[in-house]
Amino acid sequence: MEDDVLPELRDYGPSLTTDEASTVLHLHRATVSRLLARGELPGFMVAGQWRLRRADVQAVMLGQWSPSDGHRDSDQP
Repeated sequence: MEDDVLPELRDYGPSLTTDEASTVLHLHRATVSRLLARGELPGFMVAGQWRLRRADVQAVMLGQWSPSDGHRDSDQP
């Protein structure tokens, strides 16, 4: 539901590019790419380029995602 989306993410679609994620997370794009490659940010590759689900970026922003378990804390087993 759109009401559940943080204001910082409302202008974005269901997935973000590394440029978009870097803007929202206030990180350099290279830092976002490095964190994705290390598994420290949740993401997936499309045609050789990283994408991040908006819901995952929001989970990171809210401290609900842990790189140690590779999923959002709210995910069901």
